[in-house]
Amino acid sequence: MSTTKAALQHLFDELAAIGHTSHGMNRIAFTPPENQAFEFISKILDQHGIAHRSDGFGNLIARIHGEKNRPAVATGSHLDSVPDGGCYDGAVGVIAGLYALIELQKEALNHPLELIIFRAEESSRFGHSCMASKLMTGQADLNKWRETRGSDGKNIFDALRDNGFDPDQLDQVRINPADYKSFIECHIEQGRVLLDNHLSLGVVSAIAAPTRFLIEINGIADHSGATPMGLRHDALVAASQVVTRVNTIAQREALHGTVGTVGRMEVSPNAMNVIPGKVVMSIDIRGIDTGSIQRTTHDLLTFVSELEGVSVFITRLSEEKPVHLNNDIAELLNQSCLEESIPAMPMQSGAGHDAMYMAREIPTAMLFVPSVNGVSHNPEEFTPFDDIWNAARVLKRTMRKLAA
Repeated sequence: MSTTKAALQHLFDELAAIGHTSHGMNRIAFTPPENQAFEFISKILDQHGIAHRSDGFGNLIARIHGEKNRPAVATGSHLDSVPDGGCYDGAVGVIAGLYALIELQKEALNHPLELIIFRAEESSRFGHSCMASKLMTGQADLNKWRETRGSDGKNIFDALRDNGFDPDQLDQVRINPADYKSFIECHIEQGRVLLDNHLSLGVVSAIAAPTRFLIEINGIADHSGATPMGLRHDALVAASQVVTRVNTIAQREALHGTVGTVGRMEVSPNAMNVIPGKVVMSIDIRGIDTGSIQRTTHDLLTFVSELEGVSVFITRLSEEKPVHLNNDIAELLNQSCLEESIPAMPMQSGAGHDAMYMAREIPTAMLFVPSVNGVSHNPEEFTPFDDIWNAARVLKRTMRKLAA
């Protein structure tokens, strides 16, 4: 029996309720709400008789076997959210992939189909994004993961133990690229290109990559009234200069699609009558032009190294490379859009996704649905279900072609 649009929307709404609070979605990686979301999808798979398993990182892999022993046609996304986030980021790709497997499980296909649901895609908790897909494709830096701890003082290895996983077995999460023919991720755009062009779907050709830094600026905490202006070593004043510089550099490189953001700042001792003695700040630089990213990074680090009156410690958290996706799969997606009478456009992704790591090992493509007003990582995040339904139908049709 085919899954109706109403039935799929009901599944999406049930999933959206897991981890949802009055402040937004709080389905943080390796917390009970994320675990509950994985359990919910597992139950749906069981109801439809679709085999599934969990690997050593907690990723959920559902599989339908083809008629012959051939590499799998895979799709997937993630279920975790940022703090106080939205209900659509990641979940759209999971629901679309679930629909495709349910619809295609009774068809005679030469290639197996897989739905991969990744853990810990968001960097909010551990400071590293797409942790599951990095592990699966051999691109994880475990030493950096050990060094980085969240606000609760735990790193990813602590969280794994808390959830019953063995951090010493992570090498078993690695996939064999030869076992996969293709991977497609459906996702919300997290921008407003599709909205402004009045289109339901976008076929992604490239994904921007982040270079991230943690910068600690140390001055001297002192009395705000008794310390003359000329004798101050104000860490927050120095940090504000860095914020302005990041914005100036990114504006200069904007014609290349590069952006720069200071997304977090911790000020100590954070008292009204004390000159700030220490600031820890995070900086995110990303784009699809490697030369532009390198210029931005060089300019920033030079500027920070020349700050006066303070000492600076710089930690490079990540340095990813932009990814160009598979043209052949993109063409199949375009064909499926035409066959479903759904207008689509080519586009690029400014946000990172699990697909960018899968693409380095497996032929990969992405399909975007609109984000109303371009809002994401926010409780107001919204995509009309008609667009999600369109994406699910196009994904199903494309996976059928790839598995034939």
